[in-house]
Amino acid sequence: MTVGAPYHWRMAPTHRFGFLDGIEPFELPFAEPRVGLVCGRVHDHSEGLLRGELPGVARMGDVRRREYSSGRRVARHALEVLDIRGVAVTARGRLPVWPVGIVGSITHSRVLALAMVGRRMDIAGIGVDLELERRVTGQLARRVLLPRERERVVEKDWATMLFAAKEAVYKAVNPLVGEYLAFADVEISARTDGTYGAAMTRLGESKAVVEGGRGWFQRVDGHWLCVFLVPNH
Repeated sequence: MTVGAPYHWRMAPTHRFGFLDGIEPFELPFAEPRVGLVCGRVHDHSEGLLRGELPGVARMGDVRRREYSSGRRVARHALEVLDIRGVAVTARGRLPVWPVGIVGSITHSRVLALAMVGRRMDIAGIGVDLELERRVTGQLARRVLLPRERERVVEKDWATMLFAAKEAVYKAVNPLVGEYLAFADVEISARTDGTYGAAMTRLGESKAVVEGGRGWFQRVDGHWLCVFLVPNH
């Protein structure tokens, strides 16, 4: 696959979103501190990995190697929005380790990979999640969604979106607090304008962080994309 440089455009004075591999550009209607978001298609990009990103790659199966290398590719493109170039996005387990002073999140399906980054001085936490449409139905929806959330479903596939929203909340909050959050611990209140809020259903260290954040959701190339941002206070 031949891949050129990402096509960038500014959605707001503080943002730059980039799209690789012919992905149709999309918008997210928020005005936060400067962030970079890049989305590309999943392919084997392991030849482009930097030295610090290579440990463990040789032991990965084909699917995991495609997903991992595609995630690191979009992450490094997103860092370029912040004028950070040639820096490896290493790993601790399956979690990305960002350069000092940077917060970010990586997500992928079997088809798309996406990363969003920002500076820690501007934003405390970022969480992103991509899920293929209609992934969450029936028994899985009953397992991951609270009864009140299922009652609020106003569109046929909102169950998948709500699942992605919870994943994005966890990705934004866990690096800040380190507390494990189960699906039942977070209740999502989605709105028809493409935004959502989150509330804790129990007391815990994460409560103030979860409830101080804000989320956005969008359909992207057959997926639901959810973004959750935790501001600096």
